[in-house]
Amino acid sequence: MTATAPPVRLAVVADPDDRPAWQRAERIADQLALPLVTGGDAVPGAFDLLLDVDADCIGLREANRPRSRPLVIDLVHMSRMFRPTAGGRDPLVRAVGPLRENRTVADATAGLLRDAFRLACRGYCVTALERSPVLAVMIEDALARAAAGGDRRVREALTRLSFLHGDACDHLARLADSQRPDVVYLDPMFPPRRHPALLKKDIRLCRLLAGDDTDADRLFMQARAVARRRVVVKRHPHVPPIAPDPSHRIHSKMIRYDVYVTSA
Repeated sequence: MTATAPPVRLAVVADPDDRPAWQRAERIADQLALPLVTGGDAVPGAFDLLLDVDADCIGLREANRPRSRPLVIDLVHMSRMFRPTAGGRDPLVRAVGPLRENRTVADATAGLLRDAFRLACRGYCVTALERSPVLAVMIEDALARAAAGGDRRVREALTRLSFLHGDACDHLARLADSQRPDVVYLDPMFPPRRHPALLKKDIRLCRLLAGDDTDADRLFMQARAVARRRVVVKRHPHVPPIAPDPSHRIHSKMIRYDVYVTSA
């Protein structure tokens, strides 16, 4: 996510009877400058989103759906979806290009960290960037839990994954020539093609939290100026390309990857 978040009523929620969880929630609420409430204080209509904190993990949920399970970034669970033998058939891997040539990747729109971690599991060295402070807290929580509870494959992937909280455009602009990544990967959020209530929960919550990426064109131009070999942009199959001249495209059933080669 790269756009400035729209006005959203957000609070941190925890159980005051769970002392470790409450103390953790106090630190997070102070860090994010958000109100801290108990479950009983989160009355319907008071908030749009709740950052649900317990001693073990942090999750995000809609305040008007109190029985819904919070959205939690679980890298250990994700790793089970990325079979090592399937890497060559993975459309994202095909879009990013051969590992021997395109080893370093900057994921400029990390979001829930899925694609960044997916690439790290495939052997790429990935720097994930996220501007939303709430998503950054969730990502840092996920990385800590994966480091503590993951198997050898997860821990190896984490050695290839670094996370930075900040504006991706500014970060890319500051890179020295020796720091330029082989690939810059973008997954910008754009206005939905259907009613928000029909979107998958993760997309719906991220949209509520961060809004549309209104500066995606600026980020794309910066990415194109920095990437040594290519820029990859993830798109819905029926959405126009962010720029009219992709070098080629990789299609899957629900996703299209537009590839812009920046060097031979």
